Amino acid sequence: FITYLLASDADVEITVYDLLGYRVMHWSFPAGSFGGRQGANTVPPGGWDGTSDSGQKVSKGGYLAQIKASGAAGSATTIRKIGIIH
Repeated sequence: FITYLLASDADVEITVYDLLGYRVMHWSFPAGSFGGRQGANTVPPGGWDGTSDSGQKVSKGGYLAQIKASGAAGSATTIRKIGIIH
């Protein structure tokens, strides 16, 4: 799971990259919907199953999750390390 807090409803984009910088997975959530609501958000709904955008299982190891949020109060971007274990 990827968990984050929003001060207000915001458009959110989450992109997961491997350690070489290749995009692995991407989610987009409009303000006010699941993933873009004020408060704590955990995405994806059922948890990331470790597959890429193309449906292939990713290798175990380290990845980077970039979380971008933009709303009426402004915008912010953060990067978090995540690990995959199969």
